[in-house]
Amino acid sequence: MLRSRLKPAKIALPLVAGWALAGCASLLPAKSPDPPPDPLGELRTELQEIRKAQENATRALSTLTSDIATLQNAVARLSAEARQRESNVATLQGNVAELSAQVRTLSAGTPVSVAPLAGTGAAGRSPSGPQASAEELYESALRQYRAGELDSAILQLYDLVASYPQHRLRDGAQLLVGDIYYRQKDYEAALAEFQALLADLPRSEKAPEALLKSGLCYRALGDLARARSAWERVVREFPKSAAAKQAQSLLGRKKG
Repeated sequence: MLRSRLKPAKIALPLVAGWALAGCASLLPAKSPDPPPDPLGELRTELQEIRKAQENATRALSTLTSDIATLQNAVARLSAEARQRESNVATLQGNVAELSAQVRTLSAGTPVSVAPLAGTGAAGRSPSGPQASAEELYESALRQYRAGELDSAILQLYDLVASYPQHRLRDGAQLLVGDIYYRQKDYEAALAEFQALLADLPRSEKAPEALLKSGLCYRALGDLARARSAWERVVREFPKSAAAKQAQSLLGRKKG
């Protein structure tokens, strides 16, 4: 009898323990499931990182391009100065030879008329020193340009750009330097001048022409893709300019 009474009790104990455990489990906070992966969010993050990297690369490229243009500008000026010195030396040598001939003639007792030395004419004179105004430098450069003294003209124009960076003639002076280099078929130096003008004075009235001529330099250097890009910029950014019409012609399309 006692054994039969204990048997149900043995069975009941595990049941009670199971209920107790179940009750305790219900009191514990439920574990939240792991959030599902968000592929779109990850893609957005990656795109933002790519955009930031592209912006940084663009800024670095712009800085590098400006630095290269500055260096090319400096090299071009040094080259012009060197050529001018060579020209001056040749002129002085010619003057010495002429004076020597006149001295020999005078020593022989023959009267001679002394001609002015080379380089003292209107084209050879150029205002130098701190008193030369921007207008004087520009007019002197134009005289030298028309006389074919291109290196002297370049140096006068460089002086104007350096001495009067905010003057109304400044952009025209730098554009003319680029034109001279282009005429001399020094397309890299010409491109450096046009690019420097665009970097320093992007909204100048000479900017459309500088951008158009940058495209011509690229074409002369064999970079047709950049040439076309420059001309497209002229049409897009300066649609009402005369340069835009030339750019459209170079692009081979009519205005719509």
